[in-house]
Amino acid sequence: MNAFISIIFRCTKDIANSLIPEHLKYLYGGSMNKIFQSDFVSLDYLLSQHSDLFLLDSINKRIFITNSFSKIIKHDILINVQLYIIIVIVLILIIVFQYKKNKELKSKLQQFDHDLQNRNTKMALQDIIQLAKKNDASFLTHFADLYPNFRCNLKTINPKLEQSELVFCSMIKLNFSSKEIAQCLVIQHTSVQRRKNRIRKKFFIPNDVNIYEFFSEM
Repeated sequence: MNAFISIIFRCTKDIANSLIPEHLKYLYGGSMNKIFQSDFVSLDYLLSQHSDLFLLDSINKRIFITNSFSKIIKHDILINVQLYIIIVIVLILIIVFQYKKNKELKSKLQQFDHDLQNRNTKMALQDIIQLAKKNDASFLTHFADLYPNFRCNLKTINPKLEQSELVFCSMIKLNFSSKEIAQCLVIQHTSVQRRKNRIRKKFFIPNDVNIYEFFSEM
């Protein structure tokens, strides 16, 4: 009878050992021998202990999986945030670079237009000077193209301005000397001085004001 009980107990022990997970076996020294040292251990006790241990193992696995997924999600979020920051920085750098490039290009175009305008103005001025020296009839027409407000400004001060006086004032505007004016108009140098005095009176220019500076600002 004792042998039969011993066989049943050994079989029960082997079945219980086979049901326990490996990591729990390791926890209890690699086997359940310590549990079965008492002759009063029952099969119900073994099964209840196995159920509790299995539940604990299941909970631990769920916690491990949850923590693993949480770490993966945090890592992915961190990577996405870093990638977003890098993209934003790159876009800002591209915008700044393009802005500076456009600004430089605009500045160069403005400088080119300014230089071209100055070149054209100088060429037109040289042509007008040559027309004045030749006493050409088209002188005032070309002069008005280069200085469109000059005639109107003079007429505002003195509406009774004559054509010959306008020519004389235009030559002063071009900074012609008295000698050059005399040569262009084929008159005496003293006649130029008298005309300058009459112009001073017509435009109310004080004697202490340079007549060339007065017309250069017109």
